[in-house]
Amino acid sequence: MKNILNNIMQNLNRPFCSEADFQHTLAWELHKEINNAEILLEYPTLNPDDETKTIYHDIYIKVNGQIHLIELKYKTKGTDVKIFEQNIKLKNHSAHDLGCCFFWLDVKRLEETPVKYSSSYCIMLTNDGLYPKGPKKNTIYENFSIGDTRIYTAGSKFKINYKDKDNPKSYWPEETRNNDMELKNNYVCQWKSCDKIGTQWQFISACSIPSKGYDEMWFLIRRDGKYFVERLLPRMTSKEVEDQIFLDCSVSKKSTQSFTEMGGLDHLEGRKVSALADGNPLTDLSVQDGKVLFPQAVCTAHVGLAYQAGLCTLPVSFETSEGSMQDRRRRLVKITLKMLDSRGGAAAAEGGKPEELYAPAAEVYAKAPPLQTRDFCKVISSSHSVFPTVE
Repeated sequence: MKNILNNIMQNLNRPFCSEADFQHTLAWELHKEINNAEILLEYPTLNPDDETKTIYHDIYIKVNGQIHLIELKYKTKGTDVKIFEQNIKLKNHSAHDLGCCFFWLDVKRLEETPVKYSSSYCIMLTNDGLYPKGPKKNTIYENFSIGDTRIYTAGSKFKINYKDKDNPKSYWPEETRNNDMELKNNYVCQWKSCDKIGTQWQFISACSIPSKGYDEMWFLIRRDGKYFVERLLPRMTSKEVEDQIFLDCSVSKKSTQSFTEMGGLDHLEGRKVSALADGNPLTDLSVQDGKVLFPQAVCTAHVGLAYQAGLCTLPVSFETSEGSMQDRRRRLVKITLKMLDSRGGAAAAEGGKPEELYAPAAEVYAKAPPLQTRDFCKVISSSHSVFPTVE
């Protein structure tokens, strides 16, 4: 079963919009892989500590009389992905301490289930690199993190240190409020990369070459089974809007004669790309025969794969007459961002829906709006949190 699960996970080829989506997809792949398997989702069993309550296992599999149980966790960083041609905004779960806590609660559920099973597995799928990397020293969840190669022996106990963990309204799960978790078995946290999810390319090698005034960065990248050598664009000195390039795998063209099509895009054949044409953004352009067509003639264009640059602040902390607010729940209501040579952006409390910093005037084609350097103030919606941040 372990080899089958490894093979399925390595060949998953898309991100998931929710944990339930991940659960159903994994169950379907198991159904296709194992003949005559009996598969149930959310399999109910009696709680061994309280028979009036029911606990559920994410996936139950019975093959040739042997039972296998699987628990799943799907934790994501907020990002835009495309699933079946639908644009989906993944949630920003962020709270790594709670993510690790719930992971180990799944492990405990498998240790204490009354089901007599042959094997059991607890799987977390994430695009957040902090889970396999593990926390820094002296962080609150250091003693129960799930970093790669982390070893836990039978009898390991997890001590939860939050002041409000015993508060009835605490977001910590009830099982952790009065008792530390203790493991019955030995475990090694093992992480593997699912390279096919969300993207069909990966960095193979990187090289830094000294140049005049800066270092050139070159990369060997595998994309769709082919290999490409690409160079990172040097830092831009121009502040002209039409010269800015925030695109991946991009190709640029500048001419005194206007043009309506642009070639040299064979490496992006068949993909949806974006462009900055005379300083105006264009989206959902299709690459066919190595070129794209513009709706109007332009003189300067950059075409490539769009991406979003994101920043997230450290948890906001401040002092009051009663002392530090660091361990108390608080809510952010207004933010001020200092922007340099910017066309704006969007901001929100962590996990919230990003809102534009300002409403730009209607853009006139072929006339790029000027860059701005000023403070942007925004009233934001947020909930109370021990670790309020802005992204």
